[in-house]
Amino acid sequence: MFLVRQDYLEFVEHYIENLAYDRVFLTGQPGIGKSLGAHYFVFHLVASGRPVFLISEPDKVVYFSEDGVFSVALAPSLKNDYDDIQATISRSWVIVDVDVRGNWQPFDWVMTAAGVLWTSSPQGTRMSDFVKNYDAVPWYMATWSLEEVAVLTKWDEKDPHDILARFRRSGPVARAIFSNPYIMMISDQEIDEDIRRSLAKSTDVSLTERQLLNMGDTVTNCVYLIEPRENAETGVVDRHDFRITYLSNYIATRVAGITVQQLREVQKWLSRLFDIPGMRADAGKLFERIFHHALTHRTDPIDAEAIFGIKSGAEIGLLEMLGKAETFILETHDASQRKCRPLYLKPQSSSFAAVDAILVTSSTVFLIQCSLRKTHAHTIPTLLHILARIEANQIPLTGLQVKCCLMGIEESPRVIQLISDTCNKLELSKADPDAEELKSLPQKVRARVDKLQVMGVIFDTEKNNLVRVSEVAATEKSKGKAKAATKRERSESPTYPSSVLKKQELETARRKRKKTS
Repeated sequence: MFLVRQDYLEFVEHYIENLAYDRVFLTGQPGIGKSLGAHYFVFHLVASGRPVFLISEPDKVVYFSEDGVFSVALAPSLKNDYDDIQATISRSWVIVDVDVRGNWQPFDWVMTAAGVLWTSSPQGTRMSDFVKNYDAVPWYMATWSLEEVAVLTKWDEKDPHDILARFRRSGPVARAIFSNPYIMMISDQEIDEDIRRSLAKSTDVSLTERQLLNMGDTVTNCVYLIEPRENAETGVVDRHDFRITYLSNYIATRVAGITVQQLREVQKWLSRLFDIPGMRADAGKLFERIFHHALTHRTDPIDAEAIFGIKSGAEIGLLEMLGKAETFILETHDASQRKCRPLYLKPQSSSFAAVDAILVTSSTVFLIQCSLRKTHAHTIPTLLHILARIEANQIPLTGLQVKCCLMGIEESPRVIQLISDTCNKLELSKADPDAEELKSLPQKVRARVDKLQVMGVIFDTEKNNLVRVSEVAATEKSKGKAKAATKRERSESPTYPSSVLKKQELETARRKRKKTS
């Protein structure tokens, strides 16, 4: 059975048919189907009448042409007297599916081919050398979606409950999910050892760079996941850039449990990660797990009662949110969890927009964002969509306060500025409920904007607990900016009716906010 992934079709369209680039390093998480993709690309090229050289081992070359399939022995460098061979190579594609240790690089003659594709994990300097020497571009393959997992589960007649359990533990990696026997079914203790060894490698240098260079390491692959970067606001995927996150929520929770034991030691490390653009999501996820650990275990010095009104020892329900912000569903084996208060809602997707977690108490809904990065959109329409989806999943919110809770690891200008920016966005939305960004929402959903409030929480490294940032101060700061902007606009503008002037002020402020974000 061979599942043709959407990623394969997308690659064929952009890089083989349209030749957007003729030198590509196709990479990504080990175990997601890069080698199968290489063989699919060979099939597609041969079927369309183009000759192909396939290098599947360092010393093995197979030639596919209209005359048949041949195993060939070609020297690493071809001399000028091999004109006929050179002519064949110049009109052929070369697909390299070699993923070995060391600094192996394709043969020199590969450089003259019409198109070159190398599928491999991004180990060591392999990718950077190939990109530099061949003027190539990287292309990151996506990990498996739930839809792909469901299709293969049905076709292969697997037990859906078993596959879902594997998916939760091992992440969106086909090799781990569908292997028989289950290769990732190791003990929690063994997983914890892998996590400790991986974290030990990551504390001295940029985690983004280090993890990318070690993705071939089996210990690292048990903890981290590499995938193409997705713009949280637009949903557009950049295949030439990447992000690194934890392999699964299960792994992130295990990491949090380990780091909480040495919380003071990892404070500076976490703070550094928040300042690395590619790692803010990863750091935010870890920080969210530390927060969740504090709520559920009650052994950490985080005062959740003072901030969230949750008494010590309270039972907290837990539900996973499957899907995207506008369409997610809640998955649980126990329907009674929906009635629990407090109730913790945790996104399953690492690219879930606007929030990292949601906490529902008897009086308040906290929309929690830990990553605090501009690309982690906390736009008002998205938050309103999330609230509507919560109620659609049979969790009533009538009469509850709603707070957008921004959490930072320390009080820094960036954190304070993001809190202020969010307050400013909310003030503009409340002042103009018919704003363009809200028009597409149903009136019932739009009406909730007046209930939204903003609160900031930082991690106090001295007291080792959560403390609340004065949302009043942040709001006053944003209002002060708005008043100053209004004053300048009025001094520079002719006299208009007040209703027209108000719309102009809001539009001016909105444009300024768009530029700074």
